[in-house]
Amino acid sequence: MKTLRECQKEVKEFDVDRNWDYFYPLELFANLNEEIGEIWQRIAWVSDEKKKELAKKHHQEIEDNIGDLLFLIFKLSNQLDVDCQRGFKNVMEEYYGRFPLEKFQNEDKDSNTANKDLGYDKKE
Repeated sequence: MKTLRECQKEVKEFDVDRNWDYFYPLELFANLNEEIGEIWQRIAWVSDEKKKELAKKHHQEIEDNIGDLLFLIFKLSNQLDVDCQRGFKNVMEEYYGRFPLEKFQNEDKDSNTANKDLGYDKKE
């Protein structure tokens, strides 16, 4: 399996080979939103159970959308000269510090304080 850094490099080479390595981050942000919207449309406005059912039904399409998102993130990272692997490592270190396992391992998903900390609390 490739590292994030290797994937990012592959996208850069792909773009350079096709003369697609010009700078246009705003368009990439719009394209990221479009891909996220495609996933969202498949599971929006239904119960959690129905979301799981739809996610299984549309598994291949969702997997492809996530692949598109990764490609676009690597492309954007190249344009902004950002190391995805280092960024991911830094974020995970931050999350391990903010959300220590001993604080969350016994909480159920509906009352999880991480959801509140991240702004995902459905009850508020």
